[in-house]
Amino acid sequence: MAKSKVEVPLFEEKRQRGRPIKYDFSPFKKESTKYLVIPNVGLEEYDSLRSTFARWRRMEGIEGRFNYDFLKNDIAIWRA
Repeated sequence: MAKSKVEVPLFEEKRQRGRPIKYDFSPFKKESTKYLVIPNVGLEEYDSLRSTFARWRRMEGIEGRFNYDFLKNDIAIWRA
């Protein structure tokens, strides 16, 4: 009888740690970006978005003032 082969991974699989990325603010790393629209975010998620954006700015060293606009189902962030 032939034995079946078992595949063994080369590296141990690591679990992802930390929070999953919910919002992508990376376009603000460029100075030329004037605004960013975050789709499918309602007014009820504004506090979460604002605190996440503030934490991201602190970690990335992004300076300046930003304003928020509320669209139907989106929130726009403008560089002031």
